[in-house]
Amino acid sequence: MTPVSLPCRAEARIPCPARGLALAVGTVTFLMLGGCAPAGSSDDPVTAPSPTISAPATRAPTGSGSSTSDAPRPEPVELSAGDVRLAVSPPTGAAGSVAVAPAEDGSARLTVDFSSVPTGTYPTATPTGPGALTVHTDGSLTVVGADGVTAAGGLARPDGGRWRTVDARTAELVPTTAKAEGTVTTTLGTDGVESAVWGDREGGRSLAVDPTAWARSAGEAGVDVVWSELVADDPDLDTATMHDQLVCHAVGAPDKETWNLEPWRPDVGLLAVLAERCNPTEGS
Repeated sequence: MTPVSLPCRAEARIPCPARGLALAVGTVTFLMLGGCAPAGSSDDPVTAPSPTISAPATRAPTGSGSSTSDAPRPEPVELSAGDVRLAVSPPTGAAGSVAVAPAEDGSARLTVDFSSVPTGTYPTATPTGPGALTVHTDGSLTVVGADGVTAAGGLARPDGGRWRTVDARTAELVPTTAKAEGTVTTTLGTDGVESAVWGDREGGRSLAVDPTAWARSAGEAGVDVVWSELVADDPDLDTATMHDQLVCHAVGAPDKETWNLEPWRPDVGLLAVLAERCNPTEGS
C-alpha cells in the first residue's frame, strides 16, 4: 500500500506526540599569567629586564596526513526504500563508518560504526528530493512528503541511538550507549500495513489491521506510516477515536495479531483509551 497520509495531524487532525529536546553543555577555562619588574635606586636608576615568555611548544601532528578538521567530508551514502531516498553523510574523518543493506521486505537497514567516528561528530540524513524530516520523542523519525504533511516513510527507533533534529530537512544520528560498544542500527521503511479487513466485533463494525513487521517495531514513525495508508484508503477513518486506538495498540500491544479499530467507540482522549486497553466505552 502506498503511504499518503498525515505524520502530524494538521488542522482538525490529531497532533503527533510531543517532541523531545536535546541539550548540549560545554565549559571554557581561561588562564592569565603576569609578572612584576624590580624597582631601581634613586641615584642610579636601573632598568628592569622585561620578563621573558617562552612560546608554547607546538605538538607535532601524528601520522603523515592532515588533521581531521582539514580533511574533506566523505561522500554521502544513499539510503532508500520504496520511493524514499535519503543521503546519509558520514562525519569528517569517518569514511566507511556508514553501511546500508536492503532487506527482503523492501525496507533498508542503516548501520553506523561509532568506534571510528570522531567524538562529538555525527552522521546526518537529508532527503535527496523535496520533503522534510520530523523527529519523535522516542528517537524515531518520519520522512514527510513533498506536500509537507504526508508521511512517505520513516526510520525506526535506532538500536543504541536516537535521531536528533538539525533543521527541517536534516537530522543526525546520536549514540545513546558508549561508543566502545560499537554500532547503532536503524531501518528505513515505507510499508506500514499488510492488510486491513472490516468485520463485526462486540458493538459494531471493526477494522482488523495487520501492520508490517517494520511498523510494529518502528515506534512513532511506524504509527505515522500505518495511519497514512489507512486514511489514504478510507478518508472516513480520519477521526480522533480511530487514531487514539491505533496509537494505543502500537504502544501497548505491538505484537497482537491484529490491531482492531472501531469507529463507533467514543472520543475520550488518548489517556483514557490507554487506560481502557484500547477499547474505550461511554463513561471511560
